[in-house]
Amino acid sequence: MNVPEAKLLKEAASVASSLLPEKSSSMVFQKVIAFLKRKNERYIPRKAKVLSKEQVERFLLDAPDDLWLLAKIVTIFGIFGCCRCDELLSLAMNDVEDMGKYEPELYTGHCFRRTGATMVVDAGGDILSLKHAGGWKSSEIAMSYVDDSINNKI
Repeated sequence: MNVPEAKLLKEAASVASSLLPEKSSSMVFQKVIAFLKRKNERYIPRKAKVLSKEQVERFLLDAPDDLWLLAKIVTIFGIFGCCRCDELLSLAMNDVEDMGKYEPELYTGHCFRRTGATMVVDAGGDILSLKHAGGWKSSEIAMSYVDDSINNKI
């Protein structure tokens, strides 16, 4: 049982014991546990969409800079940095070194991170390089991004 589930069950037990007589609270609590377990079995997390390499290239090359320059910069940082939304928001000018040189409602901020991770795998990166690029400690989490790799679907 994971921590949030254990905390939820503890809170449910507390509420049940405060509202019901001693004998009936244990029966209600058992029903609550059974209900939560049934609901948890059907839960399927949603995954953010992944932009294709062609979509990224088309946007970066075809979108006019006078209208889309900021979005292009955010796209480059988001994808090639495998950034989370909060990491993009916390970027400061000191984090950037000057080296000299669709349908938007379908794509969340997390799609940059997923696209970047997918591109690492598509370019031949192994699980270790993917974990390093994405900052993951768990191989299981990193492997979920490998499953989305276009080359692995072929």
